Amino acid sequence: MKTNITKFDRSVDYYVEQGAYFIKEGNYLKALKNLFCALRKKSSDVPSLIHLAIAYQKMGLIDASNSALYKILANDPQNEGAFALLGQNFSLSGDHLRELFYLKNFSEMTEDQGLMDLFANAPNFLPRFEQVYPMTKEMRDAMNNRGTKLIQAGHLGRAAECFNEVLESFPDDAFAKNQLCVIYTLQGKNAQAIDLAKQVVIKDGKNVNGWCNLALALFNVGNIQQSDDAIHRALLVETNDDEDIRLLVKVLCITKKYKSAVVYAQKVLKNNPFDVDYLTFAAVACFNCGDFEKAKDYFLQLNAIFPDTQILKYNLNMVEQVLSGEKQAEQMAFDLSLPPEEETRITIELENMDYNKVWDCEEYERYISWAFSCENLGISQYILDQLYLSDSQKTRKILKNLLAQDYGWQFKAMALWKYLLHYPRENIYANKDGYFVPLEMPVKNLPKNDEMPFWRAFAFLSVLFVQEDDWLDKLVFSANLVAEKFDIVSQSDFSVDEIAALIVRSAKLEDFDDKQICAMFRVAYNRLAKITELVFGI
Repeated sequence: MKTNITKFDRSVDYYVEQGAYFIKEGNYLKALKNLFCALRKKSSDVPSLIHLAIAYQKMGLIDASNSALYKILANDPQNEGAFALLGQNFSLSGDHLRELFYLKNFSEMTEDQGLMDLFANAPNFLPRFEQVYPMTKEMRDAMNNRGTKLIQAGHLGRAAECFNEVLESFPDDAFAKNQLCVIYTLQGKNAQAIDLAKQVVIKDGKNVNGWCNLALALFNVGNIQQSDDAIHRALLVETNDDEDIRLLVKVLCITKKYKSAVVYAQKVLKNNPFDVDYLTFAAVACFNCGDFEKAKDYFLQLNAIFPDTQILKYNLNMVEQVLSGEKQAEQMAFDLSLPPEEETRITIELENMDYNKVWDCEEYERYISWAFSCENLGISQYILDQLYLSDSQKTRKILKNLLAQDYGWQFKAMALWKYLLHYPRENIYANKDGYFVPLEMPVKNLPKNDEMPFWRAFAFLSVLFVQEDDWLDKLVFSANLVAEKFDIVSQSDFSVDEIAALIVRSAKLEDFDDKQICAMFRVAYNRLAKITELVFGI
């Protein structure tokens, strides 16, 4: 008789611990089995990949070990453990020049002054290394992956550095050039985007991404004829690549080629009928080319997926008014937004509503959801304060949900700050690259007298995932220094953000200079310098 055995699904940490145990025992096959289980649950988990690399190294599979370490560097190019193990691997394989390269990087990350001085006295080392060992394909892919994630996170300057580094070793890398085009277009550097896109399509006339980037940059500078020609060339390429088609639809919508956009959006929807982005593209494109019935169908589908979304309900209502003749059709923006007068009306409603009744009113819930989805910091902060006064437990769930979503860092920092102020003793997780990581919560020695700005500073740095190992100790120490000046601070008109900026500045963290701190807390540099002088006399 066949018996079904229930298998208990363990956590990632459990599988990593088991993997580490079996490595110590010398049972590498069992170690690999557990580590593969961990990576199936979280494919980019750094401890799992580190232990996988160690297991492969012990088995003599150096290439496999290196491959695991390159995956780590794709997401975290400054990971000390990965650099140290790569150095060991190349030492074991007798490749001492590469061993020295990774040792040099490791010495800089760990600030080993003796090693750093050694390499400083060997100025010809790096040119020699780059001549003998240009960037590997694995490192190229890692850097391209890293740059793409940085674009998604909004760090355009750091992303551009990644792609430029790739192009130094692979000058014809089309992916890096296309991603740089995206960055230049977002930065308004359309001339540079046009130049790079032309290089891509001259090299490969069937590169849809290159033609789309060229079309968009030309459209942005008002060169409509050449933009249309580039779109035409992109449409001539026969492609079944989903990413190519998605980009085509987006560019067709931006450049107002709505009929063609509908055709290609429907191609995407054929295989992905609930793809929200392309349902939206299709709805807007149909509306703008006069097919109002089809636009209504798409908006009905969107409203079925997101039944309480204010923007979707507003646009569905507008389409129905156009169909009934109550309203004249106007061009609809592909990114969907409310008109200014409607935003003002809802904002006033949010400011005046009775928050004790909000939990039972669908319309109010839609308004609140709209404010959060637009990442309107001012009104969202007001809403969260009012919700907390109304029902603290329900608000706790809302804040946890906001932190689990893929919001921008400013909005996420505001939500985390509110959570820490109201529930300071609870452990919490934040969303990083699509998975949750626990925040390094301070458990003792919290600063006195300035708890609000301390949590503000902690929230901002936590959502930015600071790489420095002892950043929290530095932050607590700095906050206590500011707290000692309580008399000066309390008698001044400093805001919470200004004191938080002062705490971060005094902590002297490596990755945060005055320019970044001022941008983070929206404090003018002259004001921050004045506050520093008043509090510390410097």
